Amino acid sequence: MIDGGVVSAVEDVRRLMEARQYRDVVELASEFDRQQIVDEPELVLPIASSLQHLFRHREARALLDSSAESIRASYSPADTRRWQNLFASNLIEEGNLVEAKNLIEACLSSAEQADHHRMIASSLNNLGVVSSLLGDVEDAVRQFTRSIAVWQRRGYRAGVGRAHHNLGLVLTEWGRYDEAIAHFSLACDYFALVGTPEESTFTSFERAALLLEIGDYELAESLATAALNRAGQLGSLILTSAARKVLGKIVLRRRGPDEARSLLVSAARGAVEAGDRLLIAEVHEELTVLELLAGRSERASRHKQVAVEHFSSLGAVKRVGRMLRRIDELLKDEPKS
Repeated sequence: MIDGGVVSAVEDVRRLMEARQYRDVVELASEFDRQQIVDEPELVLPIASSLQHLFRHREARALLDSSAESIRASYSPADTRRWQNLFASNLIEEGNLVEAKNLIEACLSSAEQADHHRMIASSLNNLGVVSSLLGDVEDAVRQFTRSIAVWQRRGYRAGVGRAHHNLGLVLTEWGRYDEAIAHFSLACDYFALVGTPEESTFTSFERAALLLEIGDYELAESLATAALNRAGQLGSLILTSAARKVLGKIVLRRRGPDEARSLLVSAARGAVEAGDRLLIAEVHEELTVLELLAGRSERASRHKQVAVEHFSSLGAVKRVGRMLRRIDELLKDEPKS
């Protein structure tokens, strides 16, 4: 039998989740014994979700691992779908894309049979992230667009903003800048209304990366610097490291290797500490470029090897190809002695 304190906490957590007060949800969780949380789906699932929104993925994974048995014992298809979706998000962060895709597809199938619209939209969004990481741009765009349509029908603006952010990200990565501008703009509009500080910060430095590619270096650096400062205030290692990567890339383009080096080295350390394989690969790609520009081919080769290994471990073969083409172009442009 559930005690009154847990019942009250469940009600409080529902209210806080509706308001997207994720830090308050996590703070409330500290008042309870871990086993009480793990045994109650209406606590463990929103708490794990809140930790993911705060980019505290390892803590979310630990809770989800601990709660797997209690979720199975609940015999609730809805709770199972919620757990699957959250666990798949963690698998994506860890780079286990095939396992994540299989779990998302199972969740989506169940959600469609039950007309669980919010879970349908979330699953589509997660499938889009997997396709994006694998370099399947058109499938990613299709899945994100479908998720937007479902979320809009349900009036869930935060989900719409998240999918527009993801569209901006994948389109920037693959050079479709005009389309990316529109989606990042829409993401900013939605997050200004219903976003969390973490979401707004994430979109800010990714917009900065886009501005770099279209040649607005000054605005790109200003936006990335502000985003890095906010990430530091939020205390998020992943956000801070990702923002350093973007700012380092901008500084490298504007002022050269010497000024960019400390930013990218710090980003690499943070990515390793966070265990984010995609970020590790992306930072080492930028360090490869930096060392080539600095004339240090042996160091560049070591960084390239790390990037290739991590991209390949994710199954992101197309990302490897794109990086190698970028390096080849850079080598072609080097002055001949």
